[in-house]
Amino acid sequence: MAKLTLRVNDVKLSLKQEKTLRECVAKKLGIRPGAITQCTVLHRAVDARHKDNVCLLYHVAAEVDVPSGFARKLLGRNGVTPYAKAVPAAPQLGTVPLTERPVVIGAGPGGLVAALELARYGYRPILVERGRALSRRVED
Repeated sequence: MAKLTLRVNDVKLSLKQEKTLRECVAKKLGIRPGAITQCTVLHRAVDARHKDNVCLLYHVAAEVDVPSGFARKLLGRNGVTPYAKAVPAAPQLGTVPLTERPVVIGAGPGGLVAALELARYGYRPILVERGRALSRRVED
C-alpha cells in the first residue's frame, strides 16, 4: 500500500445531496471513502450559476492509502496533483547595515504587514499614514 497526499481540485458538493465531502472526494478519485485517511479543505467557493442546483466547490488535500500500482493512475486523473504543504521561506537579509530607519508609507493591510516584518528583524520602521486623525476615522 502506498500512502499519498494529493491535491484534488473542483470537488462538487451539491446542497441537494446528503453525501459528505470525503465521499465526494472518493468518487472523484475512484476509490472507496475508507481509503482516505485525512481530508483538509484548502479552498471553498459557492457555484450559484444554476439557481436550481447550487453547489459548493472545494479544493482539498487528501491523504490516501492505495495499492502501489494504482497511485500512478490516480495522478493521471483530471484535477489531481501531488500535494506538499508549502513552507514560506525566510527573507534573505542584506549584508550592508542601514544608515537610516526604513519608512513604510500607508497603514493598510500591506503596510502593516511590511512594518511588522521589518520590526521582527529589528529594523524599527517608521510607519506613515496620510489622512484624518484615527479618532475621527473610526466614526466614519
